[in-house]
Amino acid sequence: MEKPTSRLNILTEKEVGPALASKWLIDVLTRTYGHHNLMASIVQTEQDIRSGRLCPFFKLEEGKLACACALIKSEKTIEIGRAANLPGKKGGGHLMQDAISTWDENIEETRPLVAEIRMAGPFEEIAGGQGSQATLLSKVGMIPHAFLPAFHHPGPHGPDRQELFCFTSSEKLARPVTQIAPKSIFLPDLPGINLELLKNFLEINKYDTVINLVNPDRATLTIGLKRIASKPFNLFVVDPEGRAISPDSFIEGKSSPFDLVVVNSFSNDLPKIATDLIASGFIISGISSPHEGSLQLLFGRLRECILAPTLPISTFPFIETKLIMDLHRQFETKKL
Repeated sequence: MEKPTSRLNILTEKEVGPALASKWLIDVLTRTYGHHNLMASIVQTEQDIRSGRLCPFFKLEEGKLACACALIKSEKTIEIGRAANLPGKKGGGHLMQDAISTWDENIEETRPLVAEIRMAGPFEEIAGGQGSQATLLSKVGMIPHAFLPAFHHPGPHGPDRQELFCFTSSEKLARPVTQIAPKSIFLPDLPGINLELLKNFLEINKYDTVINLVNPDRATLTIGLKRIASKPFNLFVVDPEGRAISPDSFIEGKSSPFDLVVVNSFSNDLPKIATDLIASGFIISGISSPHEGSLQLLFGRLRECILAPTLPISTFPFIETKLIMDLHRQFETKKL
């Protein structure tokens, strides 16, 4: 397989330089999304490119910029993202495949590949929407582990909308990850458990954990939560000394209308924690990826906002489309 930099009309920062690369990347994202929360500063973007943290890829049509994407490198993962086509252009999916090939072919690179795939439709058909769903799931084979309405974009003409994203990952075959999870877990028999979706996530991520349903008991425990991050959304962990939850708790967070609680699957209080979270508007919408260590359950909650329509590709792999749309309706109807 040829390297992306040798392919016709595909350029990286090596060909265009960090300054122009940062301008191009922000221009594509801004013209597509209206405002991209992670790409607001050309100066910071240029610094990230120079440091090697951000590795952008560009495709030209008739000598003009058509689409872009990037590999974002962190200590433990490589993310494929920042993907979009300029209005009226296409090719972002193929460009993402070229970028991914540089990760796949680098035998010294052992970090897993991760992606947050935009599930919303329309504003427009973009590489961050159905194009990336087909590329990253059907063609590259990344494995979903969560669906979260975690990010928001206004589109080129507004209004600002919260959007469902599919969180996925892929491991190098030469470095398989050992799953760390209990043999069985106990959860309350409530709709917010999303039993079939949760079973799906466990199976496709190769967990053999068995789910046992028990009667919910609202009188046994009132849990506390500790906020550990507020950007790009509110992130909480269970903490006995944290703030006790209620249906309207934590709504003062202004950075995002989305709240996420991460719960350890090994917790002896898991049924009680899940019962309290569901009573406070949370639902199970995913699990942690295997490379992140011990299995965690992800409980999401959406506060009042515009939730963009969700549009999975017709051949969405691994997860039934009905389960995705059921989850979308849960988030839509349970907004605080």
